[in-house]
Amino acid sequence: MEERNEASLDKNKSCPLTSQNSEFFLIKENEINERNMMPNIPNAPIETEKNDNIQLNKKREISSIPKNNNEYWLYPSPQQFYNSLIRKNKDIDKVDVDSVVNIHNDVNEESWKSILKYEHMHKKKCEKVTLQRFCGKFDDLSIKAKFRSIYIDVRPAMRNLSTIWDRIRYPFYELYFKHIKKDELFK
Repeated sequence: MEERNEASLDKNKSCPLTSQNSEFFLIKENEINERNMMPNIPNAPIETEKNDNIQLNKKREISSIPKNNNEYWLYPSPQQFYNSLIRKNKDIDKVDVDSVVNIHNDVNEESWKSILKYEHMHKKKCEKVTLQRFCGKFDDLSIKAKFRSIYIDVRPAMRNLSTIWDRIRYPFYELYFKHIKKDELFK
C-alpha cells in the first residue's frame, strides 16, 4: 500500500514526457539545425493541457550577432520560445511570452555589445568577431556563481522604500555622523 501511495505522490514530480507527447519532444541527432547548432524547435503550437486560444507570433528576428561573414544568428520566435519552455516543464502564461522574448533578445544584444567592448582590445589579432555557437548551461553554476548565490545578498533593493533605506542608511550615517557612536544612532 505504501509503495503505491509514494508512487502516486511522485507522479506529479515525474518527467513531463509521456507516451502521448513523446513524439513531439523526440529530438534526433540529424534534426540539429546547422544555422544555429540547436535542435529544430517546432514553430507550431503544441497541444497542452491548457487549451487556450492565444496565438503566438511565429516570426523570428535576426540579431546583430554575426555567425560568420555573411550570416547572423536568429532569435527564436515567441512560439518556439514557449514550446521550449513547455518542453523544459517551465510554467509560463502565453500572454507573457512576447515580453519575455523581447527581454531575452535585448539581454543578448547588450551582452554582445559588452563582448565587443572587451574584444576591441584585441582588434589587431582578430578584426571581425563572430559567435560560433551558443552553449546554454543555466543549471551548471560556476564556483563564483555558487558562492554569490549562497553567501552574498543579491536581492533587489527596489522592493519598497524601507529596503532602499536599509541599504543606504548605514553608509549615510557613517559619512555624516562620524563623531557619534553607532550605538547611539540605531536605538
